[in-house]
Amino acid sequence: MRNVFILSLLLWHGAASAISVFLDDNSCTLSGDSHFFKTDVRLSPTIDDMDKKKVMLRKKLITEYLATNDQKGIHSAYVKERFVISNSQRNSTAGNDWVVRQLHYTLDVTLATDCDEEYALTTAEFIAGERTYNTILVPEKEIIVKTKNKERPLSSFAIPTLSHSSLFGAQLNDSKQDVEQKLGLASLEIASANQQILVYFRNHAFHFVDNKLIGYQYHRELLPMSLGNELNLSDQSINIETKSQESYLLSQDLELNDLSTLKNSYKNFETALFKISSSQSKHRIISLQLGSLISDMEISAPCFNFDDKSNNQSAQLNAQAKLKMYTTKGKKVLVSPCNEMVYFSRGYISQIKLAPPIDTTDLNLDPLKSYFKNEKWQFYSLSQGDSITKLTELGSYDSFLDSAEFSSKDWDGYFYIMENKLISATLTPNHAY
Repeated sequence: MRNVFILSLLLWHGAASAISVFLDDNSCTLSGDSHFFKTDVRLSPTIDDMDKKKVMLRKKLITEYLATNDQKGIHSAYVKERFVISNSQRNSTAGNDWVVRQLHYTLDVTLATDCDEEYALTTAEFIAGERTYNTILVPEKEIIVKTKNKERPLSSFAIPTLSHSSLFGAQLNDSKQDVEQKLGLASLEIASANQQILVYFRNHAFHFVDNKLIGYQYHRELLPMSLGNELNLSDQSINIETKSQESYLLSQDLELNDLSTLKNSYKNFETALFKISSSQSKHRIISLQLGSLISDMEISAPCFNFDDKSNNQSAQLNAQAKLKMYTTKGKKVLVSPCNEMVYFSRGYISQIKLAPPIDTTDLNLDPLKSYFKNEKWQFYSLSQGDSITKLTELGSYDSFLDSAEFSSKDWDGYFYIMENKLISATLTPNHAY
């Protein structure tokens, strides 16, 4: 901490502007030219001074950036850095050979907007090598970025027990930030004015009013499958604890005496008979709730209705979106009332999916019923249900039995068809970024 403080003082005296540094934040929108810097330093042949040299190189280049940057005050910067070690052999006049090790450092800084502030680093934290995230290598050699103490995998709660006093570690009246800190990244978030709902997996909803947790809802079929297929569907062994501290698995078969015990602890509690053999059925929990739930939300959000300007208007889409979904890798997806799903990478649109409006009849998350509309998606001059031949208005296509491979100036991908009518689509922008 002392080093961070000293670095802060040095930077405060040495530059007229300051930056919030963002590394690996997919939500950032790049809004300026990149500034590229590079330097190197010789490493000691006898002692391990790598970390100290990294701090020195970061300080040198970030100070150089601040000195040449004309932005005043604090601004956001998307930063990419790279360290490379080179080894070269040298010959002395005495005929002895030795190896010279050098640490090369490159820094790429780009002005950015709409970044996730939870990923923000001060310049001092960046220089000292502190990070708000961990990186995990998975077998496919893909790097997953997770913020420390915030995001957990979407496959388990840290505390798999539900009781009146603890909702998997969270409690009624906790703030939304407290719940996210304890439970990790939600699968879905819907918000309007002072009301918010976080959904974990497909089955667990946490309801907030004025940033206070007012209620919890479990339902076996909480979300529609058209949204659920974007989320992690893995079931888990969750304990339900009664007031008398008896414990039941959420997925277990229940006897009649179990039902009585649970109903004494949970007033809003529902079971259904499931067939476990040709001659026998057992009760299982299908829903329960604690506290009070938001039954209706004022969620007036427009459909995105893509046009020739929407390709790079990620900030505008963010402002319009009331429903945010997250993939199992933690990437944000915006969802419009017309089931237009927008995926992002590095602040740009990386993919869109167009799907028919969902049927809300049996939807068990009530606010979503007022969110989704029976409107068709629109894409430029196209609408769901149009003839496949209308694709020629935007680009070219090759037709197959149930799909059309589409290509235009801005988009490539597939439209899926039924009886020569456009039903859905998966498209990616073909511009470089």
